[in-house]
Amino acid sequence: MVVASVTIMVPDRPKHCLPPETLKNEEVSAAVLGWLARHKETYGLDTVDGIVVAFDHLWPCRLGVNLPAGKTAPTTEDAKEPVPQKGSLAAEVLEKLKATREYKTLSSYYDEKKKSDPAWLASAQGRAVDAYLATLRSDAAATRAVDTGKAKYLEYAVDGVKVTDKGVSPLDLKIDKEYRDFIASAVATNIVTDEKFKTFLATLEKGAGSRR
Repeated sequence: MVVASVTIMVPDRPKHCLPPETLKNEEVSAAVLGWLARHKETYGLDTVDGIVVAFDHLWPCRLGVNLPAGKTAPTTEDAKEPVPQKGSLAAEVLEKLKATREYKTLSSYYDEKKKSDPAWLASAQGRAVDAYLATLRSDAAATRAVDTGKAKYLEYAVDGVKVTDKGVSPLDLKIDKEYRDFIASAVATNIVTDEKFKTFLATLEKGAGSRR
């Protein structure tokens, strides 16, 4: 499935509820695209079928997940994320990641929406943004240099998928600080320039811009 910036039409299937009336069209689109980007098992579906599956999971009237009054949806802040050891390559990549324009843009959007409307966290868009931020951090935390003697490579993740780079020297990462810093920056850039994430972020930015 090719994820693009499109207007999402509400599908006519029985499992889902309609999105909350407070969500604008661009927010619905961002939520659906974000959910699809997180679920690789949907990539082989036709576009309409993919949208239907996303709606059924984002607004599942029949699945008993509607929140009671006064309750908020759990976020990834409530879950345990992998925390890189201080001074490790993963910790350095995470620091570089958080300094990227893309991560700061999404993180600022999350903080602003959370502050202005706590109920937003329970919305489909709130869950999608929260999940993306967590995935980005987990991707960075997955970074490690592997040297078994026979196999030498760099390992990290992009959108939750493991990536290996045999062109990176684990030994040089240990003894050359400039090389290590360069590689950490490169990995962080690779994580935030994933095409699906770029599409998701662009959809959010477009929606935010239209309301100014």
